[in-house]
Amino acid sequence: MRGTKTTSNISPDDWYAYFNDLYNDTKYEFDPVFTEYVMSYVEDYEADCDINMNEEINGCILDEPINVNEIENAIKSLPNGKDPGPDGILNEHVRHSMFLLLPRLTILFNTILQSGNYPKLWCTAGIVPLHKHGQKTDPGNYRVISLLSVIGKVFTKILNTRLSEMCEAEDLLYEEQSGYRKKDKVHLIISFAYMLWFKNTSHGLF
Repeated sequence: MRGTKTTSNISPDDWYAYFNDLYNDTKYEFDPVFTEYVMSYVEDYEADCDINMNEEINGCILDEPINVNEIENAIKSLPNGKDPGPDGILNEHVRHSMFLLLPRLTILFNTILQSGNYPKLWCTAGIVPLHKHGQKTDPGNYRVISLLSVIGKVFTKILNTRLSEMCEAEDLLYEEQSGYRKKDKVHLIISFAYMLWFKNTSHGLF
């Protein structure tokens, strides 16, 4: 990690065992009653959707060719001082050579968008554990980050911006969907959670 020095006596086998247990699906099995309750909300949401996702949205921004301005804005949003992904390319490399890369990235991104062939390298991440507190010999005392390709992140930033704009423009998100929305307030999420809790405790669910 750039500017970070962390040493530990944790072996690769210990890390493997830790991550294998951490991401074990059976570890996060929920109570059947709770699962049924959540699924009922999901089914209600799907039933109430005003849009059929099998039909095209007229003038859908997702299908439009990616332009230079979108790529430039995505690159400018990249922070400095971050570690590279598996390809070894830093954010600074892309930022400082942006105008040389723009025409080439425009061709590359539109080829991916049209063909649907996404580079495998962009799906590969370098996993880096950062020590939080406690004994450095305990894997549980580390916070794990994933380092992805910066070129891949530029591409997905553009898609994320388009998705966000489409969801807002088409009013696809329920009011309860507050996470990662512009101009939303955390206190609204807390208020909704409290009302939901109060409603369900009065019905004896919890």
